[in-house]
Amino acid sequence: MNGLILTTQNNDSCLYVNGIPLCPGSYGNSGPTGPTGSQGETGETGFTGFTGPTGFTGFTGPTGFTGFTGPTGFTGFTGPTGSQGETGETGPTGFTGFTGPTGETGFTGPTGFIGFTGPTGFTGFTGPTGSQGETGPTGPEQPNFYINYTITTITSIIGGTGFNIPASTSDPNYYNVYQVDTTNGPLTINLPLISNLDSSQKRIHYIVDTVGQLSNNNVIIGATGGNTICGQSSVTIVVDYSSVQVMSNTTDKWLII
Repeated sequence: MNGLILTTQNNDSCLYVNGIPLCPGSYGNSGPTGPTGSQGETGETGFTGFTGPTGFTGFTGPTGFTGFTGPTGFTGFTGPTGSQGETGETGPTGFTGFTGPTGETGFTGPTGFIGFTGPTGFTGFTGPTGSQGETGPTGPEQPNFYINYTITTITSIIGGTGFNIPASTSDPNYYNVYQVDTTNGPLTINLPLISNLDSSQKRIHYIVDTVGQLSNNNVIIGATGGNTICGQSSVTIVVDYSSVQVMSNTTDKWLII
């Protein structure tokens, strides 16, 4: 094909090859096919055509039936236990929970038996007597019952007798002795109101049965104005030849001494 020029001239039916006319004649037998010429160079790739529109998606067919589940296979043999791994590090200590409410106090148990008393220890030796201290000053002279007293005899009459001890007196003695005779009837002796006493009456009153008739006719000693005698408003003497001594506490009580 190198240097081969094909042309036509004068509008005839001949084909000119390098100026040599080749006019058509009758067809002869075809000659044998010549050898294939070498492949020409590949031409440039043409432009890609536009993509056509996508067709409609067909309808999804119905889902087929699920097949039967086959039998479960036998469980394989358990493999040997592996060696124990190393102990992990100890985690941090958790927060301490809140303290719960205190429960109710239980019942007190019975008291145990008292143990036996041990033997008494030996008495220690008596220490030496200390030296005698100096004699203190002599105190004021106290009234002498055998000297500083007065005696008043009170004899009851038939039907009973009342006698009032005065709240004030000029008698300087500290002891007042009242001899009582209740042969004829009972006797009531009324003590004065303590708040009305003068200093001379803050003394001792000694009441004594001299005839032995108290078991028949009693002596009643009464307090006045809310005063009391050992917490009571009065006391009664019933024993023959007995006696009672009373004194005030300077406020509101008579004391039996």
